[in-house]
Amino acid sequence: MKNIVNVLFFTALLASCQPKGYTIEGNLSDANANGKAYIEYPSFLKGPVMIDSTTITNGKFEFKGEVDKPERYHILIDLDNSNDTSDSSNKKYQGELYIDNSNITFTADISTATKSQWDSLLVIPNPEISGSPTHDFYLSLNKEIASLTNELKELNQRHLELQADSTVNADALQQSLQDKENKKEQLLELLKKNVTSIVAVNETVNVLSDKSIGFSAKQIELLLGTFKKHWANTAQMVALEFTAALAYPSRSITQ
Repeated sequence: MKNIVNVLFFTALLASCQPKGYTIEGNLSDANANGKAYIEYPSFLKGPVMIDSTTITNGKFEFKGEVDKPERYHILIDLDNSNDTSDSSNKKYQGELYIDNSNITFTADISTATKSQWDSLLVIPNPEISGSPTHDFYLSLNKEIASLTNELKELNQRHLELQADSTVNADALQQSLQDKENKKEQLLELLKKNVTSIVAVNETVNVLSDKSIGFSAKQIELLLGTFKKHWANTAQMVALEFTAALAYPSRSITQ
């Protein structure tokens, strides 16, 4: 009985030590930077949704809040805003991170920002994020996916070269084709293995957006079926299905 009481006590103590929300401490490379910072949720169905705002003073800012579940958000940096409005036309810089209920540090070198192809925002490449387990997982999974997709693109290029070479025999072409399929299956299995994570959902959207990977209709349908078991009737599933449909526009994915 005493052991049970001790276990319950330490469990309660541990729970009390866990963050009940998130804190984001922001640090910009420009120590003289002043302005406004915003958290934005890039909703697929509703478009960008502003979540919170705070003041940047001498390159530093802080957010406090709570999320129901981990998700990917944007941090928007406006160094020219002289008022408290959230007019998106004022925004200058953008960085991405996954927010969960933990103590997070967001460090950005704004001097490395590059112009977005979609709007006037300057995108901060690879801001340094620490303290978020979900963002740590994103970095790990993204690295594995990038390795596989790069290998697959090299195999695709090699296969094209073999096809153009009249001296290459059928066995070599068949082996090249099989190597491509094996790599695609490895990529698919990596995504399906992490199906319950929002990180895998977002990474799958990115992978399906890259038509050079060349998934077959059957592979896409099997991938969607796996995710649908966990994400049915969600905005995330809508995004997956929409992106999959664009992966082969010649016919509907439901056919």
